[in-house]
Amino acid sequence: MTEQAVRRSIPNWHWAIAGDDWRNEAYDMAIRANITSQSNVLEIGSGTGILSMMAARAGTAHVYRCEIKPVVEEAARQNITRNGNADRITVIEADAATLTIGENLPQRCNVLLHEIAFNDLLAENVLQLPHHARAGLLEQAALYLPERIWSI
Repeated sequence: MTEQAVRRSIPNWHWAIAGDDWRNEAYDMAIRANITSQSNVLEIGSGTGILSMMAARAGTAHVYRCEIKPVVEEAARQNITRNGNADRITVIEADAATLTIGENLPQRCNVLLHEIAFNDLLAENVLQLPHHARAGLLEQAALYLPERIWSI
């Protein structure tokens, strides 16, 4: 796989958010403030793996990350391995809407992490995926990062 093939398969807006230092620092602060060694994190729409690696660095017990696009998932897998996080991050190549406990996710998680907030709340299943996670993939008192989304 070449970097050029990966770049062609990923929407242009993704590169802007992946390189947004202010945004990434805000996520990192929230993750470090909320993740503990007792956290089992489910990250949906995980893209490059940056949030999963932030959670691993913050001391989470484990991260299960899900991405639907195979080429993006493979690039993230390589990023995770290069950064020494392969033992704490499980890569799941699947549509988050089809995840089920016991089939492709080994346990319920107590943290839902995502960056699927697009510029419109109807895109990327921003409303449906957290609902699906709450209904069958998370512990009852799970933490959501981000907890809420609002528009200005």
